Amino acid sequence: THTTFFDIPLELMSYQSVTLSILAKGLQVENELIINDTLVAYLDSSAETGAFTRVIFEPFETQALLRSGRNTLRINSVFAGGTYDDFEFTNIMFEVEN
Repeated sequence: THTTFFDIPLELMSYQSVTLSILAKGLQVENELIINDTLVAYLDSSAETGAFTRVIFEPFETQALLRSGRNTLRINSVFAGGTYDDFEFTNIMFEVEN
């Protein structure tokens, strides 16, 4: 499990939607992506070559998931086939849209 915290300024809460993306490699099973205790998506697919792949998730409503101030993002590696999925990720990005 990886947990990180991030802050959202109040003025960003006026945007309608947010798109989340992440660079990842080695994703093989449905690893959980959780924001503020809500399961947002599964990290389950990356390039078979082992290269980093930009994983882009469907946009979500800003106010339905984020809050002004401190937020929590957690990524859980899932136990499957007798072991945990060992993957790498970097460059977590949020893009806001009106």
